[in-house]
Amino acid sequence: MRFCTLLMLALAVVGGGCQGSGGAVSVRWRVVDLSTGESFDPSGSEASTRDGSCCRLPHPGGLCDFSTEWVVRTVSITLSDPITGELVLTNEPFACSKREKTSRFDLPTGTFAVGLTATVVDGHGMPVPVFLPPPEIRTIVRADVVNLQIIEVGVHPLPASLQQTDPMVTY
Repeated sequence: MRFCTLLMLALAVVGGGCQGSGGAVSVRWRVVDLSTGESFDPSGSEASTRDGSCCRLPHPGGLCDFSTEWVVRTVSITLSDPITGELVLTNEPFACSKREKTSRFDLPTGTFAVGLTATVVDGHGMPVPVFLPPPEIRTIVRADVVNLQIIEVGVHPLPASLQQTDPMVTY
């Protein structure tokens, strides 16, 4: 009986039963207020709230104030076709305050443009623009993890009249 249990466990691990049927992506992020240049590391910082969101100055109750200009609720990993840019998959959302997350091992294998998307609102829950770097071309392999660089989630940009246009910067 004991031998059979160990054999079943070994087959499950070798067969990927514990890992899932695909690959995974690990990503870290930080929030950057584009109007001030301030950078916020969500994990354990004063920018994190008790509901998992991130904002500039949460009030003592642990939530973002209605006067807040930006609240990053969630971030999600995206997979797109590297040639056409067509969205293939948006992974389940992660709370902003996590700062780092690895997806489950259920992402499809192959070469994709792997990026991040974020849900950003103001203090009243109205959507606000978010600026993210372009996705990175990566190959996802079964039972392996693709690691992305730290991705900056840009919020609260300068008004268009004050922005400098730099052809080298792409968001």
